[in-house]
Amino acid sequence: MQTSQSVNSWTKQKTGLALGLILVLAAFLRFYGIGWGLPSERCFVSYKSDENIYLRSLSQMNPSKLDFNPHFFYWTSWHFYELGIFLKAAEALTPLKVVSDKDFYYQYPRELAKIFLAGRTLSVLFGLGTVLLIFWIGKILYGPAVGLLGAWLFSILPTAAVNVHYLKADASVTFWAALLLLTCSLIFKTGKLRFYLASGMALGLAAGAQYNGVLFAPAIL
Repeated sequence: MQTSQSVNSWTKQKTGLALGLILVLAAFLRFYGIGWGLPSERCFVSYKSDENIYLRSLSQMNPSKLDFNPHFFYWTSWHFYELGIFLKAAEALTPLKVVSDKDFYYQYPRELAKIFLAGRTLSVLFGLGTVLLIFWIGKILYGPAVGLLGAWLFSILPTAAVNVHYLKADASVTFWAALLLLTCSLIFKTGKLRFYLASGMALGLAAGAQYNGVLFAPAIL
């Protein structure tokens, strides 16, 4: 019995170490180049034009008056809110400075760059979270080796690494979709009602982040 427990413990340690190394690799690939195209004295906006829309929509909200209207509905709205919450937390915990006076940022574009960088960091965190979710999906369905293989493949996938370099919803919808697939895996294994409910919530968040997130609905069926 002791030998079996020792082997299981050793296997878990090796799996944990391998997963940790995969996350380090994923973090390196996602943080590397994250500062590309930020606002500066030469260009007041981000080189990635879609990023500017998110901050412009956030600037038009007034939470103190319960005004959460993004005034932009070409995309779904959930990522506007999770981005706003993250920036508010970053302002409280870091030197990040968020002000309503646009002239301040014209005068100090590097301060605006910090906001973009914080938003991109949220995308990186979603990306790293997705690596973990893919590991758990593989582990639940086929074992830890498959989970590690899936996490490694996703960690080095070029599109997955590049998409988190921007303050956009791409990383968010991928994370919520992966969470949906994880809960569907748990439905498959257990059939418990709570995982159906969790799947519905994850589907709602994926569709809220991007319209195409609703395409994951058949996974529940």
